[in-house]
Amino acid sequence: MSQGVNCNLWKFAAGVAVALPFFGAVAPQRADAASAGVYGSERFFTMNAADTAGIRASGMSSLFLFAMSVNPNGDFYYGGHVLCQNGAYTGDAGWRSRIDGCRTLPTGVNRIEMAIGGWGSPTFQNIKDRIAADGTGTNTVLYRNLSALKNALGINAIQFDDETTYDVGSASAFGNMVAAVGMKVTLCPYTNAGYWQSVKAQLGAKVDAVYLQCYDGGAANNPASWNNLFGGLKVQVGYWERERDATFQTKMLNLGRANGCTGGFLWTDDVVDTSSELLKYSDWIHTSLDNNGTSTNVILNRATLMALDASGAGTVNGTPLIQSTLHGGSNQQWISTYSGGQGSFIGVGSGRAATVDGYQYGDNVGVSLWDNIGALHQKYTVQYQGAGFYSIVFAHSGKAMQVQNASTASGARVVQYTLNANGYNAQWAFRCP
Repeated sequence: MSQGVNCNLWKFAAGVAVALPFFGAVAPQRADAASAGVYGSERFFTMNAADTAGIRASGMSSLFLFAMSVNPNGDFYYGGHVLCQNGAYTGDAGWRSRIDGCRTLPTGVNRIEMAIGGWGSPTFQNIKDRIAADGTGTNTVLYRNLSALKNALGINAIQFDDETTYDVGSASAFGNMVAAVGMKVTLCPYTNAGYWQSVKAQLGAKVDAVYLQCYDGGAANNPASWNNLFGGLKVQVGYWERERDATFQTKMLNLGRANGCTGGFLWTDDVVDTSSELLKYSDWIHTSLDNNGTSTNVILNRATLMALDASGAGTVNGTPLIQSTLHGGSNQQWISTYSGGQGSFIGVGSGRAATVDGYQYGDNVGVSLWDNIGALHQKYTVQYQGAGFYSIVFAHSGKAMQVQNASTASGARVVQYTLNANGYNAQWAFRCP
């Protein structure tokens, strides 16, 4: 974090918000649901039961662990806690279970990022020196420690918060090592735009998110100028807890939504209560930034945690849509688009649209695959219900997509029905496949 911010604190960030299982990285451009997540430091290490419960119920989706340091010899530390030495995880054996407690059903957490660097940190200089001495091969201490970290803690991404060294070559080389062991790279800039642009250009799709600091040292940042730097990947905007209530949400709207940002985050001086305020910030982010992009999603029902599915992996016109146990296949993946106030779902496996059968208006009318003609019975609006869940309301009828008869069975039919905003069988969340 930029100068003046105590790094032994919490920060919160927007990531996709759903109370559902963990299954992979967050897509950089998300339709309907803005990104929502939470960062922390020592408190994310100790992680008591109240913290876990608050995080799971919050609607945030990403834990950003702030921050890991790399020592001159290549050892990894988190605060004062040793993590990895000489290619082995030597940290607290219970930390993985505490992290997993946040992503155990029902939960919104689906991504774990380990941040490195921060104001005054020598981490990136140590990485540069270590690479100069050892190279980047699979037998180097950096490579082996990265692999051990991923395997021990289930880390999805390493977040770069370089605020001191700004060496493109070594940062990119380290990013390639991160990717080689199966993690993504994310960037967290507050200044030196040319450096971050070059790192993203070197790493390409290995970078899947950019979190722009728009407070303290980055207070003058405008997403409009940064959005042009990363090959179409738009930044996620961040503010701190000193901008509370209307100020925080106004900035999310005026700088975030106005510039097409699909996520935002909050830095807090360890004063946000996980049991109440975290949900509040999540709701502010969603109401500011939802419905601001296009992406491929799995769509999951709140009541059952099952996925919207083309029955029998069918691809032809008239294939019924059902709920079924999540497996992430192409018949459970949907290209979600949202523009002009309305969205649509196109099946990845079929290329056909989720459609209310026969343009009918009544309750219990089935939803099926049909050729996409852009008609109103293939379009929807969303109503945010909190904690990262949405009612999906068909444009022609004003009725909601839901699981018929509130069934909990795999294979149950998906229909339209008069909206009951309190019915969990009529609430859905959007997740990356």
